[in-house]
This record gives sequence, C-alpha cells and structure tokens, in this order.
Amino acid sequence: YFSLLSNKITGEVPIFPTQIQYLDLGSNKLEGTLPEFFSDYRNLGVMYLDHNDFHGTIPDGYGTMGNKKLQTLYLNNNNLNGTLPLTFSGVWILTIRTEGNDITIDDKTCKLLVLTGNGELLELGADCGKCDCDDLCDGDKCY
Repeated sequence: YFSLLSNKITGEVPIFPTQIQYLDLGSNKLEGTLPEFFSDYRNLGVMYLDHNDFHGTIPDGYGTMGNKKLQTLYLNNNNLNGTLPLTFSGVWILTIRTEGNDITIDDKTCKLLVLTGNGELLELGADCGKCDCDDLCDGDKCY
C-alpha cells in the first residue's frame, strides 16, 4: 500500500517496486506521459493517477496490469487523449474513470467489457461527449 495523495509532487512518476498492490498518486502535479512500466505490475489492484498533468494516450499494456484483475483505475482530470485501448476487454476491472480528458470510449469496448461477459465493469466514468456507450450515459457522464 503506497499513497502520496495530494502531496504537490512534481515531475514524472518514479519507478515503484513491482510487487505493489495499491498506488495512489492522485491530486499532485505529476506530468509527462503515463509510464509504460506499470504494464508489468502483476500485483497491482488499485491505481490512482487522477488530477495530475499527464498527457498522451493510455498505454495498451494498462489493460494487463494486475494480471488482468485490476480493480480500480482512476485516470480522470489529466490531459490524456485517444481511445481507451481494446486491451481492457476481458479485464475484470470494477472501476475505471477517464472523465476530464479527451479519451474516447467506443461502443465496441463497452460491449466487450460489459455485455459479452468477457469482463466486468461496474463503474465507467467518462465524458458523454467522448463515450459511445449510449446505454450507459446519463446526462453529461457515462456510467
């Protein structure tokens, strides 16, 4: 368990031990692209990288974090763009938050995750203008 929530940390994300299970770096001033090395973290169950200044796309390997058993991933309120990688299909993730970015979540991803039984997604936070999961939208958010 490692939390540096709201510590005004700046710069890029340092490398942490690969055995880590919980990582909270939310509400800091971290910047750069999302680190690829998290893709190799097989024990990671919860990761908060929200409310920072990350830019670029979500690495494809993030769909394999936690040996495809990642429970929570918060990437909301950064400067990310692109599409949620299809590597998230088949992941038994409970919560993923991407709102406050320029991330598109296409209908195919929603169907792979939720409707086919190939994954389990209990909460999807996304900006509805960027979310094609029509059945999951309510007002200005996707759930």
